[in-house]
Amino acid sequence: MKKLLLYILFLFMIACSTDDETNMLDLPEIETPPHGLRIKQVEGDNITQYFYNKNGFIDSISFIGENITAEKFVYNDLNQIIEKKYASKKASDTNFSIYNTYYFTYNNKKQIIFIKTYNKNNKLASQQSLTYNEDGSLYNPTQIVKDGNLVQQNASQRSTIFTFDTNPNPFYNIYPKAYRAAFYINKNNITSQKTTTPYYTNFYEYQLRYNSENFIIEKINHNNPANSRLSKYYYY
Repeated sequence: MKKLLLYILFLFMIACSTDDETNMLDLPEIETPPHGLRIKQVEGDNITQYFYNKNGFIDSISFIGENITAEKFVYNDLNQIIEKKYASKKASDTNFSIYNTYYFTYNNKKQIIFIKTYNKNNKLASQQSLTYNEDGSLYNPTQIVKDGNLVQQNASQRSTIFTFDTNPNPFYNIYPKAYRAAFYINKNNITSQKTTTPYYTNFYEYQLRYNSENFIIEKINHNNPANSRLSKYYYY
């Protein structure tokens, strides 16, 4: 009898162990951001501030300049962005004039495949389907992505080519992978851009300064007075 009880207990323990292993295999993978510095604020002609969710990814963004905008991100249990709220107004206005809410749908590859946009009256304003290349980059014949960076944008009689450094873009890891792919969040930092049309060519070059961890702390644009000539970057 004692041997029989021990045998039954042994079988029970094996069954429990197998069930635990099966359950662990069935658990969905939850994405988390890497450890390290996180962008806190960018100061130039405008001020942009970044705030973070308890999951480590971006929670909200505020932009203060001639216009004031705010973005709020909502996550599911897998740390996927499923909703984004966007509000905007002129700095001189009292109330926000634009309220949009974006809803994101995912496929079984954890890619964003559908975006619905609702306006402030909660009416469907637009909807967009997304497809992807085999390497996981967003499929769009007019946008060329290489090594995680948008290296070329093409339009009718217009082409813009970007060059990059090899250092981390401080805005890259604050978003989950699917959102980065859907919205062309570059892996590295733009160092120059050249726009060519049949009528003109514009070339902008950025002088970047980095901290000891190779994150940008200053960006100087000598070529384009319409934008801030100097932007400073601060981190948590």
